[in-house]
Amino acid sequence: MSKAFSPANVVRFNRPYCLHQLPGNNRFIYLNRLYKPLDIRDKTWIDYEDHPWSIRRFGFDLSEKHKDLFTFISPVDHEGLRAGFFYSDGILPDKVTWKWLERHYMKFMPLFRDFGY
Repeated sequence: MSKAFSPANVVRFNRPYCLHQLPGNNRFIYLNRLYKPLDIRDKTWIDYEDHPWSIRRFGFDLSEKHKDLFTFISPVDHEGLRAGFFYSDGILPDKVTWKWLERHYMKFMPLFRDFGY
């Protein structure tokens, strides 16, 4: 198996690390471990608001009523925005196994399905 398709790289680049709220009305974007839209691996600046993978979800917010959907919800930032995280910074991608990936992300499937992931 190629190193590019290792569990560590899947976690870093291809699986959501967080659901980031965007300015405007009910807009969000999934970000990978590098805080880039999914599958982006380079260090190029990305304007989240203009990225085609941003999604609109009415009736959803990152408030306490949805805290059970995430491992952690960030405090509100200076723009009044938040992010919901699917796993903690303590999870080291190099230590992740395929079994962990499957088991961990299964609990988020209803949310991913609702958000078109």
